[in-house]
Amino acid sequence: MMSGSMGEKCKKMTAMHSNMTAEMKGMNASLDQKVGAMNAAEGAAKVDAMAAVINEMATQRTQMLAKMSDRQDQMMAHMGEHMEHSGGAAMKQSMAQCPMMKSMKNMGEK
Repeated sequence: MMSGSMGEKCKKMTAMHSNMTAEMKGMNASLDQKVGAMNAAEGAAKVDAMAAVINEMATQRTQMLAKMSDRQDQMMAHMGEHMEHSGGAAMKQSMAQCPMMKSMKNMGEK
């Protein structure tokens, strides 16, 4: 079983992961809206709409890469805390009980 402080850290990481998922859904919605406008546009407006889609994609990619780098560092630090908190089989159990690790494991099952 995880101690109170470790459990709180796990909850914080889970909340950060949920926020990231919500941010990505928002980015997808914004891009979907621009793609819809592009598909509906004709003539010179189509070129402007295509530029808007390309700019949105470039902006989102830059934002996502920066956030992914930061969050990867945080996640690795969190995993390290599990290792420091317990060793051997207890570490595996501690990580298996971590809500963030559970949500990451289930990401591909949707």
